[in-house]
Amino acid sequence: MTLNQKQKHFKQFILETPAFYFMLLILLLISSCGPARPQRIFDDGGVPTSSSKLSAERLNEIRTAFTGKAFVLRENWYEYAYIDSDPVGGFGESPPKTDIPAGIKERSLKLIAPAGTVAEITGMNATRAGYLIFIAQSESGKEFYIQIKGRRPATIMFGSRNKSRLVSRNRFNDKMATVPWIERMLTYNTVEFIGQPPPPPESAVQPKTPAAEMPVAAGPPTIVSLIINAAPDKQKIGHPVDLIMVFEVTAPTDMEVPVSEKRTLFFHDRPLPSYPLNSNKNRRSGKFRTITKQVIPKIAKPGTYFFKGEVCVKNDCISRQVSFDIIP
Repeated sequence: MTLNQKQKHFKQFILETPAFYFMLLILLLISSCGPARPQRIFDDGGVPTSSSKLSAERLNEIRTAFTGKAFVLRENWYEYAYIDSDPVGGFGESPPKTDIPAGIKERSLKLIAPAGTVAEITGMNATRAGYLIFIAQSESGKEFYIQIKGRRPATIMFGSRNKSRLVSRNRFNDKMATVPWIERMLTYNTVEFIGQPPPPPESAVQPKTPAAEMPVAAGPPTIVSLIINAAPDKQKIGHPVDLIMVFEVTAPTDMEVPVSEKRTLFFHDRPLPSYPLNSNKNRRSGKFRTITKQVIPKIAKPGTYFFKGEVCVKNDCISRQVSFDIIP
């Protein structure tokens, strides 16, 4: 028997062996259960595509409205997560909900950006049918994606629409994707915008305005906005929790104003020992993010705690409160 005949005979023997197909099935199952490949989404440049049905005018309007806007994440954001604009499948305007695709949800999810992350929208992508994707970059330079999934198609039957995860979504179009609608999808649970990023530094060749001609901001110094967060929102005893406050101050140009911060932790409606924590600092007009770390002591009791943050510019104050859980 020649070498070619031996190889042919061996190949035929393998293919006719049931154990071969059993091992092949095992390998396929192992590969399918492996970790999902990390996604990478590119800015599409605002070019209209047939998949989204968005016109060039609407794409430009959306990009202009959101690109460059700074925000704070209000919830933990995981890879492959998306905002479902129609989770109920009814005929009304149902509240959006954060979800994760079936098949990935059961696997160990990768936390991309925890709640409290400050980031900026740097671009968008509308090439996927049924999705509108915003590209964001955190202060540390990490890129992640906030995806909005389109509405479910209407049916001729009475009652709710198809609730199956596999139902095809409507492709984004000008009637659906208005700027107010998109802002509602983004800010309902996921982000809170904190204003435009500061302007770039003045060019060295541009003459500076004399001090006497410098414009002065109208009105007294104020605290414009405040976002607080305890991250993570569930922590074990002996580990730290970040008490985060993001706020914006307005003040007359080139003027520093006294800004006070107050942090208080509550358990069963009682402030914890050593709280409240107060800090005072003179600040100019702008956005600020401050963090105080609190290590959960071993004597702490498991349960739900509350973090109350307050920021004051002179007598103008804003306070917010969030909860977080301590587990054994």
